Amino acid sequence: MFTEKQQKDIIQKYTDEMEIIKLRTDQIFTITGKIPYLEPTVEYKALQLRKVIEQILLASLVANAVEYQRLYNRLGNEWNARLICRDIERINPDFFPRAAINKPEEMKIDDDPNSMTSDELLSIYEKMGKLLHSKNPFASPIDYSAESAFIDDSCTKIIRFLSVHTIHLIGGDAFLFVVMKATNHEGRVAINWFEKCDEEETRRYMETQHLGGHHA
Repeated sequence: MFTEKQQKDIIQKYTDEMEIIKLRTDQIFTITGKIPYLEPTVEYKALQLRKVIEQILLASLVANAVEYQRLYNRLGNEWNARLICRDIERINPDFFPRAAINKPEEMKIDDDPNSMTSDELLSIYEKMGKLLHSKNPFASPIDYSAESAFIDDSCTKIIRFLSVHTIHLIGGDAFLFVVMKATNHEGRVAINWFEKCDEEETRRYMETQHLGGHHA
């Protein structure tokens, strides 16, 4: 169980992670035209998307600073994010966020069946890593226009995936209900804390909050 102060600290840390993700995804769409050449533009976009995915993978560990820091440092030094992802899963088997559908009229929050998977995210991550290495002059040329379009499309999918989601925390039955651009928070991230079996608290929350329904 978490104390009230711990809950507030965890919510604030997760909020900070999500706000940074929003800033990075915004950069992916606004950088075009600011750099005169396509190749470095695509590399910049690839770096932002890669960092977004790292933050998504690590965010469920905000309740455990030691494990977060250990795996964060490994991401900076290791190529194989899939192995790191498996380590995260050992620590928190339910670590991956789930796109959610808010159903206030039914007083419940459902998983969205169209949610992204960790394998999909890791596949994008690995593709971005290849774009950040120096180009092999003997390999086939890279189609930077196609890669730019792929990054934009992947970023759009991730934004849609995260727009309303739940995340289960390490160390118990707690989970966060997250709205990335809440109308009653002036478009900022809004998060509420729930326990898996706390049906009465969930009902009260759904009666009083208006955070939006399906994905933005």
